[in-house]
Amino acid sequence: MSKSIRQLLAAPAFEGDDDKTRVARLLNVLLLASLATSLVTGLVAPLPFAQPWVAAGVAGLVLALSLVSLYLMRNGRVRAASVLYLAGMWILFSVLMVLSGGVVSPFAMGYVTFTVVAGLLISGWAALVVAELSVLIGLAMFYVTTRTDLLPMPVLTMGPGPSWITLTANLIITMAMLYLATRSLSEALRSARSSAAELEKQRELLEVAVAERTRDLEHRALQLAMAAEVGRAAASILDLESLSREVVGLVRDRFDLYYAGLFLLDDAGTSAVREAGSGEAGRVMKQRGHSLAVGGLSMVGAACARHEARIALDVGEEPVRFDNPLLPLTRSEMALPLLVGDRVLGALDVQSTEQAAFSEEDVAVLQLVADQVAVAVDNARRFSEEGEVLEATSPLFRASRRLASAVTTDDIVQAIFDSVAETEADRCALARLGLSLDGAVESITLLGNWDRRGGSQAPAGMTLPASDWPIPVERLDSLWTSEDISQGGDGPGDERQSASWQTGRGFVNVPLRAAGRAIGFLHIYRDEAGLLSPVSIRLYETLADQAAIALESARLLEEAQHRATREETLSRVSARMRETLDTDTVLRTAVEEIAGALGLAALDLRLASEMERGDGARPDEQER
Repeated sequence: MSKSIRQLLAAPAFEGDDDKTRVARLLNVLLLASLATSLVTGLVAPLPFAQPWVAAGVAGLVLALSLVSLYLMRNGRVRAASVLYLAGMWILFSVLMVLSGGVVSPFAMGYVTFTVVAGLLISGWAALVVAELSVLIGLAMFYVTTRTDLLPMPVLTMGPGPSWITLTANLIITMAMLYLATRSLSEALRSARSSAAELEKQRELLEVAVAERTRDLEHRALQLAMAAEVGRAAASILDLESLSREVVGLVRDRFDLYYAGLFLLDDAGTSAVREAGSGEAGRVMKQRGHSLAVGGLSMVGAACARHEARIALDVGEEPVRFDNPLLPLTRSEMALPLLVGDRVLGALDVQSTEQAAFSEEDVAVLQLVADQVAVAVDNARRFSEEGEVLEATSPLFRASRRLASAVTTDDIVQAIFDSVAETEADRCALARLGLSLDGAVESITLLGNWDRRGGSQAPAGMTLPASDWPIPVERLDSLWTSEDISQGGDGPGDERQSASWQTGRGFVNVPLRAAGRAIGFLHIYRDEAGLLSPVSIRLYETLADQAAIALESARLLEEAQHRATREETLSRVSARMRETLDTDTVLRTAVEEIAGALGLAALDLRLASEMERGDGARPDEQER
C-alpha cells in the first residue's frame, strides 16, 4: 500500500531530459505542499481566521490551481504547469495584499517566495521578471496608500495568528525549494564527477586499445612486407633446388621461426618428399631423403590430402602429427598446402618454440607466402622440364624463358608479344576478364596490343563492359580459329571483327586459364585470309597456359606489395596521431599524413561538433 502511495505522489521522470526531470521534482514538491496547505486551511479556517469564508475561498482557489498544474505536469507539460502555477499564485497574493492593507500586508512575503520559485522552475530571466513586477506592484501600492485614497479599506483583517501562519508558510516553502535545489545541484555535481571519472577510464582504455591496434598494424605491415620479399625472391629464381633453399631460409628468418621446411609431392603423388629445410635438421633430413605419406599421420600429409592448412597451437594435443626427433623444441606447427589451381604441389611446414604462436593474421600471411611459393615452384618445374626437352633455339623454349624471367604484369605482356612476333601473326591483343563475386564476367580490360607495322592501337588499361565486347563472353573461354573473321561464319559464331582497333582476316582466340577458370584471352590476327599454322597454334596454347600462371603470380605479388604499403602507411599515420590527445594537433597530423600518403595537393578534413549536430553550427575543420 505504501509503495503504491509513493508511486502516486512521485514526480514523473523524463528519459533523456535531466533538466525537465529536475524541474518536475521541484514542482511536484511545491504542488503537493500547496494541496496539503489548502486542504488544511479549508478544514481549520474557522479556528484562527477572523473571516473564515475568505480563508476557505483562498484555499479553494489554491487547491484548484494546484490540481490543474499537477495535471499538466503529469502529462509532460512541465513548463506550462510552472508558468500557470507561478502566475496564478502571484496574482492571488497581489489581490490579497490589496484587500489586506497593501505593502504592510503579510502576503507581501509571497513575492520573495515567488521570485525564488521562478528562478528554480523556469529560468533566471523569469525570476528577474517576477522580481521587477513585484517591486512595481509594491511601489504602486505604496504610492496609492501614501498619496491618494484610491486603495480600498482593508477587507481582510489579519490578526497575529494568520499573519504568523502566512509568514511561516512562505519561509517553509522558500526553504524547501532552496534545499531541494541545493540537493539537485549536489547530485548533478556528483554525477558530473562520476561521468568525468568514467570518461577518464574510457580514455585510458581507448589509449590502450589504440596502442594495441597500432602494434597489430605495425606487425601486420611487417609481415606483409616480409611476404612480399619472399615473393620477389621466389619469382626471380628458376632453379628448383636454389628456389627451395632460398624460400625456407627467408621464411624462417623473416618470420622468426624455429624451423621451416618445403615438401614436394613425388611423381606418384603418394608421398611428400622434403625438398629443403632450414638449419642442421633440414640438412640431415634432406640427406636421409625424408618423406611423409600423403594422408598419413602427419600434418604435412593431411594438408596435402585435404588441400587446406593444418594448424597445431599445442603439438602435444594434436592427434595427427609426426613427432620429429630432430626438432624437439617444437610447440606450435602449421602445414600450408602449395596449390596451383586444383593441383597440390606439396606443402610449406613452419614450426615455432612458442605455444599458440600462430594467429589468424599469421595464417593468412603465411598462406599468401605459400601461394607465391607454389606458383614459383610450378614455374621452376615447367622451365626445367621444358628446358631439358626443347632446344635453345625453339620458339617455345624462348617463350618460356621470357615468361620465366618476367616479374611484373608489363614484363609478362611484353614477353607474350615478343613470342607472338616470332610467328606469322601480324597483330595481337591481350585482355583480362573482370569477374564478379559469383564468377560472372562483368568487364574486359585490355592489358596491351601489338602491331607488326606499328599501326594505331587502343590504349592499354582500357576497360569495357563485357556486353560491349564484339565477341560474346561465352566464346572467349575456348580455343577457336577463323580463316577470315572479317567475313564471319568460319568460327562457332558469326563475328565479323573482334574489335574496332584491330584489322585482319585470319584469326585465333586463345583463352588464358588459371585455377580451372578463364582469366583472360589472346586475340591473334594475320593480314591474309587462311588458318594459322598448327605449330603456331600449339605455341599460342602453351604460351597462354604459362602466361596465365605468370599473370596470377604477378597479381599476387602486386597485391601483397600494395597491402604492405597500405598497412605501413596506416601504421605510420596511427603512430603520429596517437602522439597527442589535442584535437587540433590530431586533425592537423591526419591532414598532413593522409595528403602526403595519397600525394594530394589539397585536403579538407571536417569534424562535426555537438553544436553542428544539434543546431546547424559550423564544424571544426582542418585544411591543407
